[in-house]
Amino acid sequence: MKEVFERRAVAILSTDMVGYSRMMALDPDATVRAIRQCERTIRRSAESHEGRIFSRAGDGFLVEFSSETQAVCSSLEIQAQLRAHNSDAGTDQQIWLRAGIHQGEAIVDNGNLHGDVVNIAVRLQESAPAGGTLISDIVKEALPERDCASMASIGVMRFKNIPRPIEAFELEVPGADGAVHIDEQFDVDVAQPVSGFGDRSAIAIFPLNNASHSLDHDHIAEGFSDRLIVALSHMRQFPVIDRNSSFTLGAAGVPHPTAATRLGARYFVAGEFSDHGSQFRVSLRLMDGSTGHMLWSDSYVLEADEVIAALEEVCDVVVGTLEGQLEQAETVRARASRLSRTNITDLVWRGRWHLNKLTQKDSELAREMLEAAVDQAPEHSEALIQLSFWHWIDCWTQRKPQQNVEEFRDLATRAQASNPHDSRGHFLIGAAEILRGEPAKALAHFEESLVLNPSHAHAHSQIGSCHMLMGRPDLAITSLESALRLNSMDYYLFVTIGELACSHCMAGNYDRAIALARQSLDLRQSYWHARMTEITALVQSGQDRRAAQAMDALLIRRPDFFEQPYIDWLPFEDEKWNGFFRESLAKARNLGGDRDRSDGLSPA
Repeated sequence: MKEVFERRAVAILSTDMVGYSRMMALDPDATVRAIRQCERTIRRSAESHEGRIFSRAGDGFLVEFSSETQAVCSSLEIQAQLRAHNSDAGTDQQIWLRAGIHQGEAIVDNGNLHGDVVNIAVRLQESAPAGGTLISDIVKEALPERDCASMASIGVMRFKNIPRPIEAFELEVPGADGAVHIDEQFDVDVAQPVSGFGDRSAIAIFPLNNASHSLDHDHIAEGFSDRLIVALSHMRQFPVIDRNSSFTLGAAGVPHPTAATRLGARYFVAGEFSDHGSQFRVSLRLMDGSTGHMLWSDSYVLEADEVIAALEEVCDVVVGTLEGQLEQAETVRARASRLSRTNITDLVWRGRWHLNKLTQKDSELAREMLEAAVDQAPEHSEALIQLSFWHWIDCWTQRKPQQNVEEFRDLATRAQASNPHDSRGHFLIGAAEILRGEPAKALAHFEESLVLNPSHAHAHSQIGSCHMLMGRPDLAITSLESALRLNSMDYYLFVTIGELACSHCMAGNYDRAIALARQSLDLRQSYWHARMTEITALVQSGQDRRAAQAMDALLIRRPDFFEQPYIDWLPFEDEKWNGFFRESLAKARNLGGDRDRSDGLSPA
């Protein structure tokens, strides 16, 4: 059963000693004695006004009162007593407090109090003058009018994660150094890009709507959204709005598009948590708040007895999917921008869009734009990363010589150094190490990439490739399946499925290898690696006629296959695997008989 906490209306006084750190550095013993004196003074005054200290942290005290008048009277009394002490003390022995007071509802937990009422009192105290007290507009409104003459407004204050602006009033007391007046209202410009993410748009995650038949499931609905925020933040690819902001507007019933606009988030995720008999369902949708378009949606059915564990797995899947969806949405947005823009970010985004088109013409345009971006900004992290991706694809698909691979590795190293916290840098170095024939070194970089971003689907995929090249197909299968679970709609899905097919072929699972190779070829008919795997598995399982047909399909698209080092180019750690595939394809070619030889092909 869900625990229901007690709530009560309270007035909170927050106090803090001015110059505590400096005093401790000069004379720790005297400072501890001063803190004890503060506590005695605060405790006596609180008790005389029917209050109590409910929390202490070093030199700070939090005091609860049942009314605003009691809190204000106690604060004035405490400050007066300390001023009397200071009048007879030397400069180094004087004690000055800052104080703040707010009123509201608090959650009671074993004598402790929680809630915005406490947070706002602390924020007011942090802005108060030495020897003085700031109170909120709510406290002022509750005081008798005669008591309000001796206070002055210092302006409207806005506190992080507190949606309502607070007008602060300073109690006019002799000896206080005076608070700094706020002449202009502070507004956050949510249209500005978030530092560290270039011009990438922010995303907000709103709490799931609990559409089940029990309020006891509120913690599940909210907990999933909370977990998703943390996981997306670890991606480090897009700025994620803090939960306190998105959850505050969500709880207030603000429509999601409106809330996203107020938070400066172009994209947002919302959904429902519902029950259906003995099962639960999580339904999610990714929206572009600026257009109202739904970019992605999905639902997941969970068994009731393992709902929390299942939601953890669902969260990992969703993070990987959202990463791809957001990348695609942002590249489309960049492409639609005005052609007259020529800044670095525009070059990078347009280059990335062309790179993802996977055509020769687009590849050439991508390289031109990305190289121009790097020329103009040699340390631009995203430009280096995207140009490194271009070289990776070029080296892999065109089977470039080692000179090109070394150039790619140098560029990937620059990309990683430009932003050590971006998981893609290590990923790209690992990709270069694979092409250099160093799968063990590559594996270390891919694993580091996952430390930085556990949801990096391509890193999971390349870890699988490393194990495959090191002759460990069973481990490869596990990692490649993880990659597919995290990114089932990837641009390069044909590569991951092709690698999975190859791993099953090496493990002797020929029927499975054939089926997966066909799936890869359905996505990319020209992918010779998948065709090579299909032919090998057909030969090894004795399906000669189908092997010969598959060989025909390969030679139609790659007539120079046996004249070029396609198979020998594959960087297996043990060359026996190159021989395994080479011999299988040679047998398949010979199965074609005179027809093959009439085409001028000679045996390997």
